Amino acid sequence: MKRLQIDTLEKGWAEWDELMLHAAFQCLVDAIEKDRIDRRGWSSDKEGRRIWKEIKTLYDWWKARPNRVIEDDPIEEKAEKEDQKYFHRLIEIRFYLWI
Repeated sequence: MKRLQIDTLEKGWAEWDELMLHAAFQCLVDAIEKDRIDRRGWSSDKEGRRIWKEIKTLYDWWKARPNRVIEDDPIEEKAEKEDQKYFHRLIEIRFYLWI
């Protein structure tokens, strides 16, 4: 049984949408850092290389993303759209994290 500890959220209250985003990316981080999915033979075929490139892109984006609280502000709205885009990309490749 795996236990998920979300490292990017402070203790206390989080809205469900923010919790889902952070939980999903924590799964990605754990898959790479704890389960070492990077050791899988991703370069054995074109599809594997494409998927690994996407996994690495998502991981690098998340690690560089500042923790932020979305407010009613045009800059924050742009950040929220970026979060949504990357969250969607993660959902698209989620099956590859456990193969």
